[in-house]
Amino acid sequence: MNASNIWLEITSCIRRVVRSNFQIEQATPGERVKLATAKVPLTDPLVQNYAVWRKSVLWISAICFMILTLVQIIGFQSAAYQLAKGAISMTPEYRNASSAGRTSMLETARQNVENTLHKSNLETVDGLFIFILVSHVIGAILIVISACVWAHLPLSKRLVRYGWLTMFLAPFFLSMLPITAMMDWDKVNTGLMGGAEAKVQLRQGLSVAFALTFFMLVGPKAISLFAGVIRSSITLKTLIPESATPGWAAVLIAPLYSLFLVVITSTVIQAQGNIWLLLGLICLMSAPLVYLLRAKTLLQPHKPDEMTKIVFQIRLTCTILNGLGFIFLIIFVIVVKFFTFWRAIEFFLGLMASLTALTVVASDFLLAVVYKGYDQSKQFQGSTWQQGLESKFEALSTVGLTKFSSSHEAPPPAMVRGMPMLPPVSLSAAPITLAGPATDDGPKTPPPPPPSATA
Repeated sequence: MNASNIWLEITSCIRRVVRSNFQIEQATPGERVKLATAKVPLTDPLVQNYAVWRKSVLWISAICFMILTLVQIIGFQSAAYQLAKGAISMTPEYRNASSAGRTSMLETARQNVENTLHKSNLETVDGLFIFILVSHVIGAILIVISACVWAHLPLSKRLVRYGWLTMFLAPFFLSMLPITAMMDWDKVNTGLMGGAEAKVQLRQGLSVAFALTFFMLVGPKAISLFAGVIRSSITLKTLIPESATPGWAAVLIAPLYSLFLVVITSTVIQAQGNIWLLLGLICLMSAPLVYLLRAKTLLQPHKPDEMTKIVFQIRLTCTILNGLGFIFLIIFVIVVKFFTFWRAIEFFLGLMASLTALTVVASDFLLAVVYKGYDQSKQFQGSTWQQGLESKFEALSTVGLTKFSSSHEAPPPAMVRGMPMLPPVSLSAAPITLAGPATDDGPKTPPPPPPSATA
């Protein structure tokens, strides 16, 4: 493969990932031949289009993960070094010092950390973070292999699923472990700082430092979990526009994603009350709500040619909001220097890698869910289960429980709890007379008047 072909492949991958629209992007003749002659042949054009889209997203994810893993391996630092740097990096002495002076100050601070926390405690912390790094390496290797065997669809699906789970579950599992509780505090030497009270303050400070570190590890994966499911749902809507299920997935996940960002915003704002940070998080929170506002459109079946315009409008709005959000966050990072430049690059690179990998995993899973629901609906038609469900829905609809709106309309008089009602009686149907009681033979005649007093 020459340089021009490599460049063409790269641009094709980027275009497919950005558009993610099966009504526009199609497999090339060469890709169709490769899929038709694969170990598990794929001959249907629709399946081939889906397979080459997976390939493009997998390669983008694999490249991001390879770069991210390489950066993490090269930049891996011991817990003592990270704690020392975090303690003195914001001091004026460190900022104004030369490169050699900073190195000397960091070495002195690192030795102080080792003398205070003890080497065995620091080795425990290092072991936990090495475990996370190894899980990232294993996951990245599995995703790269999945991209290489993209034409073997069943094998590629298993590899990317296992790779994503390895990188996703390892940090979450370790983030639930109280690291400070795993340390031997009898070996901690606070020196002249004091006794038990100094250890309590040191423990609280370490807890905050570890929480921030795990936020950097878990944050991109948690954010990509919601964004990846939404993106895969909209992508599948272009593949099977006749189905409303992908639209339901996007509409249901969108408010949860926005609420999750609200929680993060309220937490981060208390630590860093900056206008750029607030504007960025507001833009990111607003983007998922676009899917909720377009719910009426997404929850309907469409013709294939209709979806291109619908998806373009929705994604354009979300892209503008997300783009503004990231621009504001970049300004915040530059102005406040909350993160170092490489730490910010690592965060966004991890977000992009996790997002693309999860998009493939979620698309494979949602496609199976959509088909399972479709298959069950066919078996459901005409069964006794359908009759029972219809009667339940009929009872629930009489009181408005099956409607989205809170307004309630009176149930039709023809049916209440499955029993027919008598027609209403009109009071103006006949004049009311002060006649005697009626009998079966009809109303009686009025009684004769009483005799006159003069008679």
